[in-house]
Amino acid sequence: MEQKHKKIKVHHVLAYSYMVYFVAVLVGMTLAHFLPYQIFADNVQYSNYTGLFCLFLGTLLIFWAQNASRTTHSLRSGHGAIPHEHHFHKGPYKYTRTPTHLGLDLFLLGFAFIFNSLIMVFVAIAVFIIGRKYFVAKQETLLADIYGIEYLKYKKSVQGKI
Repeated sequence: MEQKHKKIKVHHVLAYSYMVYFVAVLVGMTLAHFLPYQIFADNVQYSNYTGLFCLFLGTLLIFWAQNASRTTHSLRSGHGAIPHEHHFHKGPYKYTRTPTHLGLDLFLLGFAFIFNSLIMVFVAIAVFIIGRKYFVAKQETLLADIYGIEYLKYKKSVQGKI
């Protein structure tokens, strides 16, 4: 499989994984309406503040990840040069291999707190597990095929991190 086709496949995997988060918000809101189990029965205001904090933190992480990815894209885009391991260690990618997914997880959890919905918390946990086990695993396999040993070195250096 040629490099360009593999890169397009990575973007397809990402697009599908992001769609799962969107569907999870819709499913979570619908379930929360029909199954109104609350996280905090007494202090809804605390739930709202926690939710807004998660939304803010998730959004900030997503923007930081996208900006870091955009600024290093030319180094990783394969213009004849093989990127080095340190090219992958930009922005939040120093701490996690999947900062956008982590931001989306926080975003989804934020909605769960804003809706004060225990059901949405379970949906967020399910999407986190599905995302890591299926989409992230597939994405990392494709990235290892594209970037080779340098990506594997990077992966090992942030292994065990979210």
